Formats: sequence, C-alpha cells, structure tokens
Amino acid sequence: MIKNSTSHNIVRVSLVLALFVTCSAIAQTSRVFRDNAYSFSFRHPGDWEPVEAQRSSTRLLLYARDGSEATANVSVVKSDRRSVKELDTAYFEGILSKILSQPHVRGVRYINVLGKDMAIVDASFRAELPSGSFTAKSLMMVTIHKGNRFMLIVNGLPEKFKGPAEAFDLMVGTFAFH
Repeated sequence: MIKNSTSHNIVRVSLVLALFVTCSAIAQTSRVFRDNAYSFSFRHPGDWEPVEAQRSSTRLLLYARDGSEATANVSVVKSDRRSVKELDTAYFEGILSKILSQPHVRGVRYINVLGKDMAIVDASFRAELPSGSFTAKSLMMVTIHKGNRFMLIVNGLPEKFKGPAEAFDLMVGTFAFH
C-alpha cells in the first residue's frame, strides 16, 4: 500500500514538473496584448500573430503560426448577466448558436484566476468552408468585469489541439484587469 502511494506521488510530481516546464517554455517566448480601452491584458504565444478582426466587438484576433491552424479571439460586449455562475450550458449553447453551426457545449466549469471568477467552456461546432465541413474544437474563458462580458475563445482542429490548449492555458492564466 505504501509503495503504491509513493508511486502515485512520483507520477503527480512528474506531471506537475512537465506542466511547469511546458508553460515556462511558452511564457518565455510569449507576447503581451494590452487593451487600454477596457483595461485588460494577457500573454499569448509569440508565434500567434494578430490579424484583422471581423466584428466590432472583437478586441483581438490571433492566428497560430505553429502549424495547428488555430485561432483565438477576445470579444467584449455588455453583459446580460451579473455573475459568471449564471453562465451555464444552456446560456453558452444559446450564444454560440448565433455565430456557429451546430455548437455543442461539452462542459462548463468555474474557476478563479488572479481574484477573478471565470467560466471555462469546452465546446465543439461544425465549421463550414467552401471546400467542405468539419468538426472543430473550442475552449472558452468568460468573465464579467464592470458590466461587460469578456470572452476569450480558442478554436482549432481536435487532432491538432495540444498546442492551442497550452496557449489557452497561458492566456487564461495571465488574463488580468488593470
């Protein structure tokens, strides 16, 4: 019993160290995005480059140049809820169905980062292109600040989502208001 417990602890320590090394490597080559109008900032991988946004509510649109073909965007709109805890699966399926084809919210969980409550959403949707359609994966972070809803979304191909998931962790872990 003690031997098994010790091996579990070694595995846990190894996983924590691997995560730390990965996040440290990404953070060392990252850039900071700062939005002075809404007083927020976050870090993103250095090989994710800004491109022109398609919507007026989009504060930043990034395209991954790491071969993953992923995108990230941050939008800010007036919040229709007072608390992040009011944002549930039905809420996210409702707003996603307005902009995406066949959205499916797999889960919503609530976390607190740097003193700010956030909803983390795991979702998928059907991407429609002239060349065909495919299923895409999304990770979202949503928080409410000074009456506005801030939504950070990372979209990508499920089979190439390891890098984008690490980028999402970096962005969410460094998302701060000033």
